[in-house]
Amino acid sequence: MSYEMPFEHFDPENPDDRPVPGKYHVLIQSVDDADPEKSITVDYEILAGSVPNQEGKTGREYLSRSPKAAKRVALFSVATGIADIKAMIEAKRNGTPYSLDLGKAEGRQCVVELVKKDQYVNWSFQGVWPVDDEAVKDVPKNEGMIGQTGGGDDDETPF
Repeated sequence: MSYEMPFEHFDPENPDDRPVPGKYHVLIQSVDDADPEKSITVDYEILAGSVPNQEGKTGREYLSRSPKAAKRVALFSVATGIADIKAMIEAKRNGTPYSLDLGKAEGRQCVVELVKKDQYVNWSFQGVWPVDDEAVKDVPKNEGMIGQTGGGDDDETPF
């Protein structure tokens, strides 16, 4: 059985390239719905943050489809600018569904808080903010990347 090593996701010179806990300005690389019954997979790359020498490291986060985790999906959607919180509130008040195209988050940026849970480093449950949010004003950002997008519909303004 043959296997071709995908070096874009693994560096044999630095095998422990996982990010460490901290708050980071990240680029959303991909959003995958491979397991539509359980979770949404989000791959991200660190652009800057509160811990030095983490730039370029990548990680994967799983957003549960559980109703209990809807707040987390909403925070991610608003933080990446693909959801309009006012429209969500209106939909809730009217009793109508609010649908999201999470794939539009690809190429967008946000700030995430990474925490260690057991042996893994993951986003804290509510630890995701828009890059310009006052709550994360002290988190270092990659100023050259702010405002650049590589995906989604750039014509839509979330608020």
